[in-house]
Amino acid sequence: MIGFLLRWVLLIMLSFVIARVSNAWFVDTLGGEFLGVAVIALGAASVRSVLKKCGRLAELPLAVASTVVVFVMGLGAIKLLPNWEVNNALRITLAYGLLVLTTIGINTWIEDR
Repeated sequence: MIGFLLRWVLLIMLSFVIARVSNAWFVDTLGGEFLGVAVIALGAASVRSVLKKCGRLAELPLAVASTVVVFVMGLGAIKLLPNWEVNNALRITLAYGLLVLTTIGINTWIEDR
């Protein structure tokens, strides 16, 4: 549980920094942006725990699952949360790529105890 919480907190902080620096999307309130980032980070942090419970924790499935979860959660945040608008397609692609690499790195580095 400690590993999951540590992964979640680190991913929230890093996702928020990536979102603010890339300026890929527009959210009218800071709370709305933080909620979206927290939802994306929650999904990304749970990938390792879910794969471990399924018994499929290996490097390739972890990378593939992280990519799919970040993409689906990000798409869901942009579609479902109010007042989220995409500013630049190239920047959002780069932001998602950086977030996927960050998720893979943190999920590989921090294990559950």
